[in-house]
Amino acid sequence: MATKTKKRRKGAKKAQGRTSSKASAPVAPKSDSSKVASITPKTEPLGIVGRAVQFLKEVRVEFDKVTWSSRKETVALTVSVLGFTFFLTIYLGVVDIALSKLVRLLIY
Repeated sequence: MATKTKKRRKGAKKAQGRTSSKASAPVAPKSDSSKVASITPKTEPLGIVGRAVQFLKEVRVEFDKVTWSSRKETVALTVSVLGFTFFLTIYLGVVDIALSKLVRLLIY
């Protein structure tokens, strides 16, 4: 019985975005600011500690919205960055040694 209710809810959500021939404008989707609005108090101004706590709560809400990369992607990108850095270090070292020998030959 519970699955029927869920199916109805899904259908109802889809129907919200649709417009009938009678409606003149499409229905705008709800924004994700409902979480922030529930955290932000509608009271008098807070002190510095209250503002800091409010800021940290809002930061937490924003962190929940972030799509974090998987561990596999993070390791792969880290290895590629370290490999490129190693290659560039070797290349610049060789160029530095070659140019320093060239300068020694020209000066002496």
